[in-house]
Amino acid sequence: MVAFTRTTIALAILGLLGNVAAAPAPLEADVDKLVTPGPGLPKASELGLTVADLQKPAPAVDHLFSRSPAPEKDLAKRFTPQCWGDPKCSRGAATNCYNYLNGLGGTACITSGYINMCYSSGCGWYGRSNTGGTVSSTCYNVALGGAWVLTNCAGNYIAGANAAYNNGNLIVEIHP
Repeated sequence: MVAFTRTTIALAILGLLGNVAAAPAPLEADVDKLVTPGPGLPKASELGLTVADLQKPAPAVDHLFSRSPAPEKDLAKRFTPQCWGDPKCSRGAATNCYNYLNGLGGTACITSGYINMCYSSGCGWYGRSNTGGTVSSTCYNVALGGAWVLTNCAGNYIAGANAAYNNGNLIVEIHP
């Protein structure tokens, strides 16, 4: 028969408590693991963005893309916004990229051809030229163009395209 003394029990309890106290605290998700910036763009942490910043819902932007009361006859629409079918990416991942690109503000998002501007959990924000040449827009306006897809494409999984706000030559595509 095994006999336990008070001292043995006390030492065992202290040992267990010591192990619990030594266990590492769970780490907050690393902001730089949520989004991968496109070529030449800074990391989210370098912008001072947090995980909470990246996960904020994108604003409704329909009012920015309407031409009320009537479109000017001299203005020609260069691109019609689109929602696409499969394959799609999660709305949450797309929102991470929206907030990242929005956080870049006036930084130039430049593309010639086709470029990945942001990638998050299987979802990419891609820029392409509507003219075949090099085009540029502020990353803020790229984010606003993509926000149309977030606002207008239904469901928890989305894919689509729109022109960067105020620049019909830079097309923003959101898809895996």
